[in-house]
Amino acid sequence: MRKFKLFLVFVLGLVLVLPYWGGREAEKAFMDKAAALSKSDDWQIDVQVVSYERGWYRSTAQTRLMVRGAKPGDALLLNHDIVHGPVPLGDVTHGRLPLRLALAVVYSHDAPSSENASQEQRSLIALRTEIGLRKDIALEYEILPYQDAKQGFEWGGLHGSASIPTIGRQTVQFESPGLRATRRGVSLDIGSVGGEIEMEPSDSGILLGQGTVTAAHVLFEQQRKGRPARQLDIRDVSWTHEVTESIPGETLNLSTGLSFGTVRGWTSRIQGGEWHVVCQELDYQALRSLESASRTAAGRQTRLAPQFVQALAKIISRSPRFETRLKLTTTDGVIEGTGDMSLASSLAALKAGAPPHRLPSEWLITIFFSPAVLDPAKLDPIWQANILTVDGERYRLTARYRQGLVDLNGAILSLKDFGVRLLLLVSALRL
Repeated sequence: MRKFKLFLVFVLGLVLVLPYWGGREAEKAFMDKAAALSKSDDWQIDVQVVSYERGWYRSTAQTRLMVRGAKPGDALLLNHDIVHGPVPLGDVTHGRLPLRLALAVVYSHDAPSSENASQEQRSLIALRTEIGLRKDIALEYEILPYQDAKQGFEWGGLHGSASIPTIGRQTVQFESPGLRATRRGVSLDIGSVGGEIEMEPSDSGILLGQGTVTAAHVLFEQQRKGRPARQLDIRDVSWTHEVTESIPGETLNLSTGLSFGTVRGWTSRIQGGEWHVVCQELDYQALRSLESASRTAAGRQTRLAPQFVQALAKIISRSPRFETRLKLTTTDGVIEGTGDMSLASSLAALKAGAPPHRLPSEWLITIFFSPAVLDPAKLDPIWQANILTVDGERYRLTARYRQGLVDLNGAILSLKDFGVRLLLLVSALRL
């Protein structure tokens, strides 16, 4: 009996003391995460802890989030209910069972952004953040559906999760039924959006990883008086992005791609398409400097700021390579091509003050066309303008750009004349 009483006293002591310890550690972790977000250049968000009231079993807090450079009135206020661990019994009041040990569990939702706002204003953002004993973070988030009939906007909401361990791969997933926006007889409907992002810091501290975002369809619709509506329905849209290191801690390789399935409407013959861009040997520190200079300049200067020029010069000095490829499949054939750019001769011109459009960079573009994708009745002007050449069973366009001039199949043209010929070619495509 005496041992049982001692056991009860021990358990009671744990129940009383551990939540206090958990609350103290939770407050420290909360403040540290807010400070880390504000210092980070990856998110461009400032986090201000407006208030923090620590209790024994739970605490409450309010934070103000603002994108750097935004107006103060655009800040987002979040209210937080912080359940102390290591056994977060307060989870029960939020409809959850405390199945795992945790330092704390934080329930957050948006608050009215002004004192005059209605206290009954419906929250649109809800988050559940679980801070593990080793300060790993597991996040569940939801943006509730929203619609505004006057503005013609309907948002199906979004929900997802994120895992942010102190060491290892970080992941983010999200899903949404989509949205619909209508204005002046033109509507945009995006359905069933989903995505997954995986990131992991390299040994040099640079975030590397890949991400994919998909949409079941993107539908454009235009209402016309007395005539049927015009529709353009693009199916199975997918965007991918990947960041890898080339020289650890110094240069990056970036790869971005967009693909889609059938395109319906407007007499379309398109069955699928894809477009990819690859940038290799990009100087990491110069990219960060370029990003910072772009935000500072904000388009206010006619000449490039010195720090902008310095960052561009450092990028060019690495002789990065830019490559692109595209493929469009139609019921009549295939259009596919490649392009690459060289900046090797641009460094001296940039330091001398040449504007970006006059840098001696070189673009080489090659596009192949199946003959059936071109309207035979519109081919004569294309041949006369020397836009295409015959390459086996396909037609080919070869264009090289340098210092404001374009070499199109051996003919030197200005950018304006080259644009006119491209429009002529586009008008002959059977898409």
